[in-house]
Amino acid sequence: MYQLANVVIFLFLVIISWCFKASYFSFAMGLFALFIIFEAIYKYKHEVRILPHVSESFRCWSAGIFILYLLFLSSAVFHHDRSDIVQSINYMCLTAPFFMTWWISGKYSVKEGVKWGILVGMLIACGIGIYQWYLQPGIRVQSSYANPNHFGTMIDITIPFIVYFMLSYKNTIYRIIALVVLLGQAFCLYATSSRGALIGLMGALILSTLVSWLIANRGKQFHFKKSAVVLVLGLVILGGFGAYYMEHGRAESHLGGERMFMIEASIDMWKDHPIIGVGAAHWYENYYGTYHPGEASEKGLTMPHNMPLYFLSTGGILGGIGFIAFYVLSFMGLYLVLREQGSFLLSICALIPFFAFFIQGLVDTTIINKIPARMYFALMGYLTALSINNDKKISNKK
Repeated sequence: MYQLANVVIFLFLVIISWCFKASYFSFAMGLFALFIIFEAIYKYKHEVRILPHVSESFRCWSAGIFILYLLFLSSAVFHHDRSDIVQSINYMCLTAPFFMTWWISGKYSVKEGVKWGILVGMLIACGIGIYQWYLQPGIRVQSSYANPNHFGTMIDITIPFIVYFMLSYKNTIYRIIALVVLLGQAFCLYATSSRGALIGLMGALILSTLVSWLIANRGKQFHFKKSAVVLVLGLVILGGFGAYYMEHGRAESHLGGERMFMIEASIDMWKDHPIIGVGAAHWYENYYGTYHPGEASEKGLTMPHNMPLYFLSTGGILGGIGFIAFYVLSFMGLYLVLREQGSFLLSICALIPFFAFFIQGLVDTTIINKIPARMYFALMGYLTALSINNDKKISNKK
């Protein structure tokens, strides 16, 4: 079962890293369903428990997810609009990978499957991105994703995991491949021209280092020199990378599109509909209708490129409270895991995806976009399961 669990989570992460067709997630769902069926048969015959241990970390994450989507769905129900309800449910379903990876990781040690799954998935993604650049030098590469910004988000949340596994496990083959993938990710991050992803990664490195200091200090181990080296080195690399990009970036992206117009319009939507917003499926028609700024000219914008304002404008105070509760509780859940693990390196590498995802969400779509959201929740599910010690994973007899 341990070998099967590693194979399943490896394939699961490769699939959601590489969007090879529109229905790619159906393959991941089918794979997980087959694993559940096989596991249920095996455990019934051998009389072992089926459910993973429920930790405090998992309770925090589950509560955050439940509150966010319950309140957001409630605002849609109050609108008496079927499209709002469907949209809210669709967003809620994006959290499914969290429970899937938690289910497997909570009962089996799947580090091998996770580390190779992320690596192979991003090797494929970066290979496609580099090939796109080779065919059309200078384009904004997007790999197999729908948008270059999505590619940037995927790079942000997977780089820390690859770095962690490369530094933590003495496997020469893995380290060589990981180094190649990291170089490919660095190039692809530049080639996406996603300033939101770059800013998110830089900001996340700073925040994760500071929070990791606090966690380490609470445990009476203040790794000042180690954390300072990581912080300075990371800032020098990313700062130089960012300066080069800002100097040579594409002219059409300098103004950030119509983000300020969208922000102002979203605030106005919320002011006029403070309790339940304009509806999860109606931001587009409101922006191009009543709230469209006269100076704005971009077409086809479906959300304000700002996740807090999206939930506030479409779900009102209910959506805004849900969004805040989700991030507060998920941070608490992640903090509980990292404090228990006591690894400074793991702390930094686990917090970077969390903060990068949030920061980029201030200028782009993250939690409501199916490609990066599914990967983010899958990774957080794995991290949450780390709070279940190996003894419980091995000795799971009733």
